[in-house]
Amino acid sequence: MAAPNNNNPQPSPVAEPNDNNVLPPPVKKTKGRRRVEMKKVEITSSRYVTFSKRKKGLFNKAAELSILTGAETLAIVFSGKGKLFSFGGSSCDAVIQRYLAETNPEAAVEPVHHNKNDAANSERLVSTRQQYFEAMRLLEEEKRRGEMIQKRKEAAGVVGPAEFLREEIDRAVSWEHLERLKGKAETRSQEMIMHRQCSFTSLMDGRVVMAENYTNNNDNTISMNNM
Repeated sequence: MAAPNNNNPQPSPVAEPNDNNVLPPPVKKTKGRRRVEMKKVEITSSRYVTFSKRKKGLFNKAAELSILTGAETLAIVFSGKGKLFSFGGSSCDAVIQRYLAETNPEAAVEPVHHNKNDAANSERLVSTRQQYFEAMRLLEEEKRRGEMIQKRKEAAGVVGPAEFLREEIDRAVSWEHLERLKGKAETRSQEMIMHRQCSFTSLMDGRVVMAENYTNNNDNTISMNNM
């Protein structure tokens, strides 16, 4: 029997990679965006919340379309109980009259004479809305920036160096400024809308009803008894 050859040492095993320093993937705390099945929401409370959120989204899109393209927009929504909500980019009456004139000239109503300051008020209202949407955009950017800073801090496992503190201070000051700007834009927009009550003639029975003005700051909650 041949003696083992000690001159040919066996190869050493390959070292396994050390995963102790590898950060685990972040755990999602939310369910993320999911496809909503297009059917009536059966739960009453959920239906009211869905109506409020979707209505606000519809009015926001109408406002953006008016601001970005200069189009005259009008959105009219009746709730399940018949309560009226409306939003007009400039003048509800003017948009309705143009629609009636285009679709049925015989049904067009006489133009309503507005105050001579309506045009200037409309321009100021559009400008205020532009400031509001710009503030919202900047606020979202600051929120995303804050989330990135938080992730960096969590990855470091410590409070972090001085630049983290400086970034947080800058973010807090900027965020506070944007919140104040957003609040001023909302207040100014609401004041201007309240001075320009939007009315239109019902196409169903000819009655004149007052449309409830759309404001961003009161759409987060909705009265279940009034819908």
